[in-house]
Amino acid sequence: MVTTRSQTIGRQVIHIYFARCIFTRMVVATQSAMPLPQEKVQGYRSQPGRGVIGTCFAQGTITVIPETQDDPRLVHNPIVERWHLRSVIALPLIARDQTLGVLSVGHTAPARFSPELQQALALLADQAALAIRRARLDEDLREALERATELDQLKDHFLLMASHELRTPLTAVMGFLELLSDYPGKLSEEPAQRFLDRARTGAEELTLLLGNILDGTRGSLDRSKLLFEEIALAPLVRRILPLIAARARHTLVSRVPEDLYIWADEMKVQQVLLNLLANAVKYSPNDTTITIDARRDEAAGMVTVSVRDEGDGIPLEDQPRLFQKFVRLNEGINSTVRGTGLGLYISRLLIEGMDGQIGLQSTTGQGSAFWFRLPSRRSA
Repeated sequence: MVTTRSQTIGRQVIHIYFARCIFTRMVVATQSAMPLPQEKVQGYRSQPGRGVIGTCFAQGTITVIPETQDDPRLVHNPIVERWHLRSVIALPLIARDQTLGVLSVGHTAPARFSPELQQALALLADQAALAIRRARLDEDLREALERATELDQLKDHFLLMASHELRTPLTAVMGFLELLSDYPGKLSEEPAQRFLDRARTGAEELTLLLGNILDGTRGSLDRSKLLFEEIALAPLVRRILPLIAARARHTLVSRVPEDLYIWADEMKVQQVLLNLLANAVKYSPNDTTITIDARRDEAAGMVTVSVRDEGDGIPLEDQPRLFQKFVRLNEGINSTVRGTGLGLYISRLLIEGMDGQIGLQSTTGQGSAFWFRLPSRRSA
């Protein structure tokens, strides 16, 4: 939109059009030096290339109309009729070879714009263009500084959160390995294996966290690096569940048919499933059930996988934020639920990069079901 300001000088009416996009908007003042009452504001639009103002804006040249009654572009023009204008001049506001708007001056008598007056108005238009450009540059700079400040604060929050999250599994890995080294040959096979399993679980969590962090900082997925292949879904889920079960106090149930296959990158699908299962464990009460379902849509050639929990559910107004980056940062590092706020964001990038979709169904008090859809076979 182009905001226009108007002023009367004697019997002349001056309109300045500030171009912001394809349409212009003009506010017409009454014949008074008093502030313009809101109820007397009239709207007027002009498209570039059409009408006197639009032609002046599109061509970047001065347009002089000695007699408005002889110009078909001004017939039934509401501004001309309202102010009884007989002659009009339109001057482009140009700064750095860019047309920013139009300065339009109208007079109630015909042929009232002499060469000297045109030259004076051209100087005025040049000064107005420079003023508008400076104002816009100031505005753009202010917005850029605000964005930079927000990004800097976001970076600080993220580094603090990431270091906090990485420390927990790293401490577990080091702790169990130190126990094994402190009692070499003294532990029976069962506790030794249990310590190794706990250390391995911590290492797997570290790998997942680092993968999310690296993918999240890139902000996009390099599809050329994906390794697409036909993947049997049920065996993949069976390999993942023990990694989640080692740190969960939930019942994990898989209802994935053995004959389901997807066309995707196996490591990326595993990362997505680990993210969804980890969230289900974090946000649902202990001793509840987490279920993985999968079904084939033959008509669409897609397979839908869902992870359903029995948690508190997610309010409808919060759901659109879940797949954005760093949505947990507002909760701070003292939250009882751990996480970088990157898991769902990364999952969306990965699934969309493999030609799929991701979403959720949730009702407050009735749990949540996060789902994703991937092709069941290679596209032709």
